[in-house]
Amino acid sequence: MKIITPLIKILHLKSYLKYINFIYKADLLIQKKEFNEAIRLCEQVEVYLPKLENVYGKEALYELYYIKGCAFMYLSDYDSGICYLTKSLLYKESNKQALDYLGLMYLDKDRFKSRNYFLDSLKINDKDYRTYFNLGLLESTEKNYDEAIINLKKSINLNKEHMASYYKLGTVYFMQNDLVNAQKYISKLVDKYGFQFYKNIQQKDFLENKNLLGSKKSEFIRWIKYEFFK
Repeated sequence: MKIITPLIKILHLKSYLKYINFIYKADLLIQKKEFNEAIRLCEQVEVYLPKLENVYGKEALYELYYIKGCAFMYLSDYDSGICYLTKSLLYKESNKQALDYLGLMYLDKDRFKSRNYFLDSLKINDKDYRTYFNLGLLESTEKNYDEAIINLKKSINLNKEHMASYYKLGTVYFMQNDLVNAQKYISKLVDKYGFQFYKNIQQKDFLENKNLLGSKKSEFIRWIKYEFFK
């Protein structure tokens, strides 16, 4: 077993600081939406990983694969995004954001894996409204409406200003033909956005990730008009 002494860490400090500087720059590029540049920068610094991993441990180095995975995800290259975010979890299992992103990217590929990533994320922090919203999205896509309702209500309880949760919950109730509860939750958006909400929902993809309403979208729009703007 190799013993890592303070002297060994000092000898590798220059490489480690260079690695940290590259990671900082790559993170800034992500924030600027310069995703290809962020990937290029990550590839430049990957050469330092094997040496630094032996000295500083895996958890100190998870950012590289995390940032690279995020960049691919934002470019809609989900296979590459999944590859690198999965690698980042090998370096730091408790990276909640990586678990959430993997859950989202697997939504169209493998819903069993998607659900498990969201559930693992909640084991780290069960107070994140976004994860409950994503679970509600998944369950509604699977037509598990009762489970969708439970998760969407949890999302709203944690963040009463998250309008997407109200909208999704209202559409789930609409799909169940529970118009009383559908009206209750959709009214939150009407109160906040007024007639602009009615105009927005006529757009093809307005908050309709996975198109829960399907062929009932036109019926839903007519119901909104009659219920709130007659």
